[in-house]
Amino acid sequence: MISGKKSLSANSLGKITTFFQMSTIILLLLKFPHFKIIANITGLITIASGLKYIWQHRKI
Repeated sequence: MISGKKSLSANSLGKITTFFQMSTIILLLLKFPHFKIIANITGLITIASGLKYIWQHRKI
């Protein structure tokens, strides 16, 4: 059992990822013509953010 609290704060890449994810959903709803390109970029940023999060908090 773990005793003690650790705080996991959001980093700047995580905030950028959230912005891209929300923007991608809006562009999908608006039927943006180059949606696939934006979706792929958003996916790559999301993966990078997840890897950074795992790397930074690997000792928790």
